[in-house]
Amino acid sequence: MFNQHNQIYTMKTPPLQLHKTRLSLFAALAITLSGGVVAQSMSDLGTLGGTNSSANGVSADGSVIVGYSQITGDSAEHAFKYTGTTMSDLGTLGGTYSSANGVSADGSVIVGYSYITGNNASHAFKYSGGTMSDLGTLGGTYSSANGVSADGSVIVGYSYITGDSAQHAFKYTGTTMSDLGTLGGTYSSANGVSADGSVIVGYSYIT
Repeated sequence: MFNQHNQIYTMKTPPLQLHKTRLSLFAALAITLSGGVVAQSMSDLGTLGGTNSSANGVSADGSVIVGYSQITGDSAEHAFKYTGTTMSDLGTLGGTYSSANGVSADGSVIVGYSYITGNNASHAFKYSGGTMSDLGTLGGTYSSANGVSADGSVIVGYSYITGDSAQHAFKYTGTTMSDLGTLGGTYSSANGVSADGSVIVGYSYIT
């Protein structure tokens, strides 16, 4: 959204509320031959048993699709990985809701957010080798991973800082979440990262 100065801004809203929009899931498939599109179709990938789902990211070769879906009874939303013709439930960090927001080039590393046990906080996660790992926060209640480098080594997103007084962009490498700061304002978010992890992009409030 934009303010009166035509600057991008975001509302201080926990990730759950940002992902409750009721969307139907689709994947656009383009088949190319000699540089031209010769066929195009939209394929329904289904759900994890619930009513709604959304695809949020895809690997470089298109073989791994990630997103979130309501489960049977619409009692929760879980992150998923879709490969071949199968949508797999990635589970959560103990809470009711999770969402996969991005995937590495080879599809081996998936990132997103999940509510933790008790649903009183949500944390960024990394899913790899069948395990969802909690990446923690910058000291606050909420964090979310929004993008990942091609090899999965650099993860970016946003996190609330201690006291939830501000939201800052972060870079996560190894086992460390680093605060990228802001352009002088209270809020920032990293939304994407280059294939080699050297360039991170997003938004920030200014002074």
